[in-house]
Amino acid sequence: IAALSAPQIQEMLRTNTLEALRSLHASGILADADARILTEALGLYQQVIQILRLTVGEAFVPAESSPSLRQLVASIARVESFEAVETELAAHEVKVRDAFTRLMGCPTGS
Repeated sequence: IAALSAPQIQEMLRTNTLEALRSLHASGILADADARILTEALGLYQQVIQILRLTVGEAFVPAESSPSLRQLVASIARVESFEAVETELAAHEVKVRDAFTRLMGCPTGS
């Protein structure tokens, strides 16, 4: 990124996260694998968050939610069960953290 000029950086800036990831990938800053990891994680996260925002008034507590809501979340995420959603989210979290570390270096204090 340091080798890019201000106009090149300005051209890649986006207010939408998915568009920003696509722009960074198209510019070659994000490798194919990292772009895939980040866009897949973003897609799952957005799907889950969107349905929870529409259906839950307060903080979401899975153990206190209805079986039908948990199944709705699972179907939105295209997995068999709510537990599978939790597993997928955890797996994506690890992959995103690894990509962040690769791209930005190890954060201070880690």
